[in-house]
Amino acid sequence: MRLTPLLAGLSCVFLASAAPTTANDVNPFVGKNYYANSAYAAKLERTVQFFLAEGDALNAARTRTAQRTGTFVWISSIGDIPDIETAIKEAREAKKTTGKDQIVELVLYNLPNRDCSAGESAGELTIAADGLERYKREFVDPFAKAVQKGSDLTFAIVLEPDSLGNVVTNQGIPKCATAGPVYEEGIAYAISQLQKKNVALYVDAAHGGWLGWDGNLEPAAKEFAKVVQMAQNLTKKATIRGFSINVSNY
Repeated sequence: MRLTPLLAGLSCVFLASAAPTTANDVNPFVGKNYYANSAYAAKLERTVQFFLAEGDALNAARTRTAQRTGTFVWISSIGDIPDIETAIKEAREAKKTTGKDQIVELVLYNLPNRDCSAGESAGELTIAADGLERYKREFVDPFAKAVQKGSDLTFAIVLEPDSLGNVVTNQGIPKCATAGPVYEEGIAYAISQLQKKNVALYVDAAHGGWLGWDGNLEPAAKEFAKVVQMAQNLTKKATIRGFSINVSNY
């Protein structure tokens, strides 16, 4: 299994191939530039100004470097969907400026009853208020439509950080027991709708300190396989390229 490190916000992500490498298998990151998206760069500007006000030129310069570093764009609400078109525009501009192929990196993150074991980022959708159907029709479908507008670019998309980790280990928590089947159906739907040649899909696998224990490995593998099979019931031969880890926990 091949691991490719890159940055997502300030977290580390390892994208792993879900299947043995074949002659036709191409790592989507090879030969492409991870362009620095403006949304993340703008968030860091306040940090730069803070360091400058403190007379800390060294850390201000370090933060400037982070502003120029490629990161994933988090699409975590229905209102964030237009950010995909912005990312596509910036990637095209970067390609024109540098002459290098770009990869558009996105995180899809808006399941109903999200973050069931903690609640710090519970999101805008709830199961009780028709959240699953809204997730499909108002979030995943427009997400897929927006990605389709970038048919000339390559996309790497991380699906729903921490969600299936909660399905594997936290069914003793009532909120997670309720959310589990919805998480599975929602992610399977997202997989089925994003089956494009220029899209590499990565299902989030939490982190090694969570699912990496011997007792969690087999249940996690079965859970991932179950969700991919559910996606294949919707779109024949639907697949993912691999897994992401450490998206929310570094």
